[in-house]
Amino acid sequence: MEDRAHALVAIAFLVALSAGAGFVAWWMQAGRPEVNYYYVVSSFSVGGLSVQAPVKYKGIQVGTVRHIGLDPHDPHKVRMLVTLVQNAPVKTSTYAQMASQGVTGISYIELKGGDKGQPLTTSKAHPAVIPMHASTLQQVEQSGTQILSESKQITDQVSDLLDRQNRKHIHAILSQLDSATRKLNHIEDALEPTLKQLPPMIDSAHKTLRRSRSLLDSLNHDAKVFGRVGRDSGKAVRELRTQTLPRVNRLTDHLDRSVHRVDSLTRELSQQPSSVIVGRAPAPPGPGEPGFKPPSGGRR
Repeated sequence: MEDRAHALVAIAFLVALSAGAGFVAWWMQAGRPEVNYYYVVSSFSVGGLSVQAPVKYKGIQVGTVRHIGLDPHDPHKVRMLVTLVQNAPVKTSTYAQMASQGVTGISYIELKGGDKGQPLTTSKAHPAVIPMHASTLQQVEQSGTQILSESKQITDQVSDLLDRQNRKHIHAILSQLDSATRKLNHIEDALEPTLKQLPPMIDSAHKTLRRSRSLLDSLNHDAKVFGRVGRDSGKAVRELRTQTLPRVNRLTDHLDRSVHRVDSLTRELSQQPSSVIVGRAPAPPGPGEPGFKPPSGGRR
């Protein structure tokens, strides 16, 4: 009878314990908020970041890191599975950066952006990808690495430039520069007297130039006067050619005819002086005219 009572108590205890565990599990599941799944993919190191690390937006925790591993599609990248509350402002412009918390140095993921674009659609089976950008510390580290690399290249180039053979060339170049400098000093000393005479020569040249300008102005004025005289002379020549010369030609013709008449009259008077008193005798008839008489005596 006692054994049966102990068994009933044990069974009742187990039932009560199972019910309590189920209630606690239900209560914890009911109090857990709905979350969305995303992948955060990084090309940079995520050292210091661990599973269960917080994911924050503007300093407020909005999610948790669930898994960290290499991207199966690209082993050079790190892929982190994170869960975010449903009201987290994740859009197509959202990106992630590594950050550290206070003096402890605990790393977490900080979400930034999200001001533009459409909400980023995701699901548990196919989580959407949030890209990770380099943090300020990582950018400084990359810049420092690049600066060190460039400094090493410059050091190597300077070392190559300053080898023994190039040092000899540089020494020879410096010697030639020193010799050229001394020659320039001698040339400067030789040119100094000539340079001192340049200001008076320049002043005299200015005076000559001013006189030349005055002479040019005078020549320009004379040329204008000659131009006007030439135009007047041309007009006179045109009048002489078109008016005076024809009149002179006509006068010359009249004089020529008058002289011819005077000459004819003079010959007639010399041959027949009596023609002035009795008049001019009629001309004898010519051959074929009435009264023509052939001259006596012919050729035999």
